[in-house]
Amino acid sequence: MEIINCFLIFSIIIITSFNCSPHKSNIDFHSFNYSYKDQNFSVVLAYLNMRLFVSEAKNHPIKINKLYEELIYQPILTRYVAKGEYAEIMKTLKPPITDIDTLQEEIV
Repeated sequence: MEIINCFLIFSIIIITSFNCSPHKSNIDFHSFNYSYKDQNFSVVLAYLNMRLFVSEAKNHPIKINKLYEELIYQPILTRYVAKGEYAEIMKTLKPPITDIDTLQEEIV
């Protein structure tokens, strides 16, 4: 149950994080540690990548799946899963986000 809670929180934060604008195409993820009821979490913020993805997807809607793969999925896979972290979360991130308008509303 503890692992499920961690991944749910991680997923929610990844999808709904917001605030800054991207300034470059190869944006790094920011993370911080959080403790709640004796459970430790690593929170990975992906709002910069999501904003870049929204911008690029609106400019090139025909490439939306490729953009998602390049800007969201692969950077997470390379940065975290390759190091042995968060492998289970990748199943929830694999289907590309295609509702760009809703995503943009969530990260504004």
